[in-house]
Amino acid sequence: MKCILHIGTEKTGTTSFQGHLSKNREGFASLGGFYPESLGGVAHRLIAVYGQNFDNLDEAGRGLKIDTPEIHENFRSTLKQKFADELNANKNASVCVISSEHLHSRIKTSDEIERIRDFLSEFFDEIVVYVHLRPQVDVLISLASTQTRVGGAVTLKFFDQARADNLYYNYKDLVQAWAGAFGDQNVVCVPFSRTPDFAGKLFGDLGLDISPLGKMERINEALDVRVMAMVNALISSGKGQRIPYQVLDQLPCEMTLKLSQSDARRIQAKFRESNEAVIAMRDDLMPGDLQPTWAKYPDMGNTHILDMPCLFASSLADLVEHFTKSAET
Repeated sequence: MKCILHIGTEKTGTTSFQGHLSKNREGFASLGGFYPESLGGVAHRLIAVYGQNFDNLDEAGRGLKIDTPEIHENFRSTLKQKFADELNANKNASVCVISSEHLHSRIKTSDEIERIRDFLSEFFDEIVVYVHLRPQVDVLISLASTQTRVGGAVTLKFFDQARADNLYYNYKDLVQAWAGAFGDQNVVCVPFSRTPDFAGKLFGDLGLDISPLGKMERINEALDVRVMAMVNALISSGKGQRIPYQVLDQLPCEMTLKLSQSDARRIQAKFRESNEAVIAMRDDLMPGDLQPTWAKYPDMGNTHILDMPCLFASSLADLVEHFTKSAET
């Protein structure tokens, strides 16, 4: 059985892809595919928790009560056995697809990548890593909504803090790190600009027709810029109140966050050198693949909304606290 390891990046349709395969797990199996449930259900976040060093564990690890290195090792052993059992139950499949955006955001060192490689190598002779790449400033726009969901402030400073030496944004280092562990010949870079339909690309490469599964539902995870401003106001109140992300996701999105074109160009320029380097070393990338579509960025953005003073921020925090306590009783 061949293994596909999909490193999803922000704003490349990863959530839609994962949702489609998890919702159609049985149908996918009938076509010869295997989309594991043991690694995290919809999104395979647990493989990232497996790979992470103990001192790099995030909220997922803490949520699993992995409080010591010993507990982490027990988690790894248990996960490996669960995956082995599930794989054995699907041994007639021709391809296993593993997909996680946390392989991009949470796996940061070569030993973590190698740990994931060693895990998969116990089960598969052929492993191909797919990396779906989008211009960094586009990624940042999507990441801003994620920042709001987890209770973080989003201002123009949020975009300016993105650094070219950060593995999350430095695609040259990102691709080299995974190629170093899995082999350059086993890494496929997919530029979003030319290939936005990741599922079409992947299953086209595999020669697998997934049309019987129906049309993939596109999930828009963007939050309204005014919702972001509201969360900023809660933070500025100093009262520590948060609106659960499940509630934020139900609010209408009528006005998305827009960077001005001048800000977008300034931010994207930080990544020019590393983007040119990764394009030069790859046969599957071309000049322009990591260039944003500048026409999407207006002359005037709306980031000023994020910083607007809110005279009732303290009262808003009190209101959120009231409804939060009411929901808990």
